[in-house]
Amino acid sequence: MKLTVKKTAALADISIRTLHYYDEIGLLKPSDISTSGYRLYDDEEINRLMQILFFKELGFSLKDISDMMSNPDYDKNEALKKHKQLLILKKEHISRLIMLTEQAMEGKVMEKDAEKIQQYEKIKEQYANEAKQKWGKTDAYNQSLKKHDSYNSQDKIKMMKESEEIFKSFAQSRNLDPKDEKVQNLVKRWQDYITKYSYDCTKQILSSLAVMYTEDERFKANLDKYGEGTAKFMSEAIMIYCKD
Repeated sequence: MKLTVKKTAALADISIRTLHYYDEIGLLKPSDISTSGYRLYDDEEINRLMQILFFKELGFSLKDISDMMSNPDYDKNEALKKHKQLLILKKEHISRLIMLTEQAMEGKVMEKDAEKIQQYEKIKEQYANEAKQKWGKTDAYNQSLKKHDSYNSQDKIKMMKESEEIFKSFAQSRNLDPKDEKVQNLVKRWQDYITKYSYDCTKQILSSLAVMYTEDERFKANLDKYGEGTAKFMSEAIMIYCKD
């Protein structure tokens, strides 16, 4: 059975725009196109989508995900098995958060419960490290790791100040059209920042980041703390920049 892009997006709890973008960058192609021109996805593509979502949950960029899944040694069954385990842990993690919230309301938070909540993040980190070791170690990852290992505390403070300045500038420019030259210059500044401090940020990598800024709640929350809608605005501006 083949699902429409709308049903596939709903099944995976992602946006239709995200599926369209995955198609554009070759990360997830539909299995067929209907006579009406609609994208259709069968079991194999949905299976691949589940793997992509697993790696996104671990914090990988779309470029790294594409590279890992193209690795000759990549084991999709292992990835899906780990994904299932992570989902089970996530369910338990949410249950513990609910319990901890109830305890907080009653003024009796137990330290052992707080420690259990941290286990989920530790497992995520473990799975991410395993994936990097087995299928990762892309050029961007290696480059970023090498650079970050060379930074001292002053360098890291400087990096943080520069990134915050750029994010604040995006937030202050939300009243402008994302196509505005001032906004597009900000995108270029952000691209140069990533290249300077982490890895060579191509337009393909930058556009992958743009998707994460709105689809990944961690990125979205971090950017929106500078002003509601900053993540969406920044993402739209980047996508325009990357199409040129």
